[in-house]
Amino acid sequence: IIFSLGLLVCPRIMAGVGAEDPSQHLPLWIEGTVVHGFKRGSKQLGFPTANLDDSTVSQVPANISGVYYGWSRVNDGPVLPMSMSAGNNPHYGNCKRTLEVHILHVFEEDFYDQKLSIFVVGFIRSMTPFSSLDELIAAIHRDIEVSRVELGKPLAVQLGTLASFEAYRGRAVAVSCTPSPSVADPSAAATCPNGKLPQ
Repeated sequence: IIFSLGLLVCPRIMAGVGAEDPSQHLPLWIEGTVVHGFKRGSKQLGFPTANLDDSTVSQVPANISGVYYGWSRVNDGPVLPMSMSAGNNPHYGNCKRTLEVHILHVFEEDFYDQKLSIFVVGFIRSMTPFSSLDELIAAIHRDIEVSRVELGKPLAVQLGTLASFEAYRGRAVAVSCTPSPSVADPSAAATCPNGKLPQ
């Protein structure tokens, strides 16, 4: 299930992004089934990820590519912060497009074949190959830190409540926002009129 919700919360936009803006469909609601992936997240990188099924991935707009942040929910569990990579992962030279979600929470057991709902609200950076595994791991650490900072801002926190998470499932809204000037500046804030959500 894919719903593009318009500009409800402003994505962090890289300077120079043009017509193929990877944030133009945000916020984006995605719901699918967790499947087995490449097994690299936990074993090689130390960041376990939940991979969404191919049918769900195929419905996501093609220009959703890069690293994003937002909120997630496994089945009917709590709403939790997440970061997500979307695309072919050029560091590994994948031919297959994937959506890999790193939920910022420690789970006691795997949740393969379970429903995963995610609310993607912001863009961090484009996908890029790295010169070493250590460089990739360092980038993932930065992505997670950006995710925590952005999701800790008032508007994002409000979106992360269970009531808001469910209320905006499939609801089309449009609120004009002013994006952050550059993803390179972690202190830059995205703003919406009056900092309020539509009623």
